[in-house]
Amino acid sequence: VMLLCYSPHSGSLFSGRRRSGKAVLVLLLSLPVLLLVMALAFYAAELVETRTLLRNDADAAALAAVQTFVDDSLLCNDPQRMKELISLARQNAQQYAELNLVQGQGLYLDLNASNDPDGDIVVGALAQPRAKEFMLPNETAHSDPAWLHINTVRVTSRRQAQHPNGPVYLHNGPLLSRLPNNIAAAATATLDRYVIGFRPLGRQPLPLCPLALFSFLPGNLKHCWEFNVEKRRGADDYKVRRNGAYYQILRGADRLHEMDVYLGVGEEMGQTRKANPRDLNLQLRQGKFNCCLLYFGASDVQELALQIVNGVDASHLSAFGGQLVLGPGNQLVVNGTPWGPQNTSWKGQLLQEALKQLQSSGLPRLWPCFSSFDKETSHPVLCGFVAARVVQVKRQAGKGEAISFAVQPCMMAAGTAVTEVGRAGIGMAKLPNPYICKVRLVE
Repeated sequence: VMLLCYSPHSGSLFSGRRRSGKAVLVLLLSLPVLLLVMALAFYAAELVETRTLLRNDADAAALAAVQTFVDDSLLCNDPQRMKELISLARQNAQQYAELNLVQGQGLYLDLNASNDPDGDIVVGALAQPRAKEFMLPNETAHSDPAWLHINTVRVTSRRQAQHPNGPVYLHNGPLLSRLPNNIAAAATATLDRYVIGFRPLGRQPLPLCPLALFSFLPGNLKHCWEFNVEKRRGADDYKVRRNGAYYQILRGADRLHEMDVYLGVGEEMGQTRKANPRDLNLQLRQGKFNCCLLYFGASDVQELALQIVNGVDASHLSAFGGQLVLGPGNQLVVNGTPWGPQNTSWKGQLLQEALKQLQSSGLPRLWPCFSSFDKETSHPVLCGFVAARVVQVKRQAGKGEAISFAVQPCMMAAGTAVTEVGRAGIGMAKLPNPYICKVRLVE
């Protein structure tokens, strides 16, 4: 075969040789490589996406399960109630897993009632949030003290051939055909109870009441939190009934003992002038009062009443850098006073109405605790935090009486909580805190 070429300069035809087919050959040889690279990239992306979906599923299931243990009844130290919550936690994990789809299929988690360490849902305890030892209770025993310390749930989401979910099919076969692959993802969620304070997010209010409760760690003073609540020497006249997101305060015992709270009454009531800290600490020990008004950016009683109902935000805590966190010694001096307005005054009625709104809602609140008054400023010294509901606002018949109300302990999970394990054993702070926790993923 001869190729004839035309030259425009000479206007004549001439014969030429065939051009080389190297480009075509290179293209033919590189095409399979390009297709292989594309297939691997497609498979890798599909694999990462599937693993991410499985991990998200495990995260959601573990978080849903562990929040089951944020339950007021556990403050009664009842192993039987814990067993009931363990069963409920497994069900919650299972339900949340089914809501998250992987390749269009909801994931099934085996309840693992025997608590096999290799099961889909495993409950246990971590001594600290980052502890390596995952302690498992003996669920077959009638009574195991480890039940009361359960604070962690580990969930493993599986798409494997030997699992009811079956394998996941990815494009990693010849000509991008789909082949079965075994994939699993694990997540561990725990309740971090080493709470040393709170850091509100922007204008989002922190459900914290600007009233500090008296805390005395030995617990031998009849008007302190420990004596009434933890030693169960206070009254047990109220119980809380939950209906969905709503709470109702009812008469009746529930083994959660209340603390009667009252502000001071006297000539200094409502005054901001500096008092003798020795006198204040003496009166505190004598039981003249067991509560303090805290001034978190509030300039009058009206603002204080609004904070009781709505909580405080970062702007209210600007004096502390937008947060409320205990210092290195687990103490924090806050501007406040134990003296409040008379119950029959306009200011007193305003505060009582705010407390009644809390009582009507039944909503839990974070409460600072104070142990003494600062020697230099006479301001209350915070030493920790508890969670409680207002169950009664007492009506005093006489004039000149102090504002008085009752609170009942509860459990709260606070996403804005600041935690630090290293603070345990310092000062009078309750660490780990039996009332407040932060739900966090540790795996």
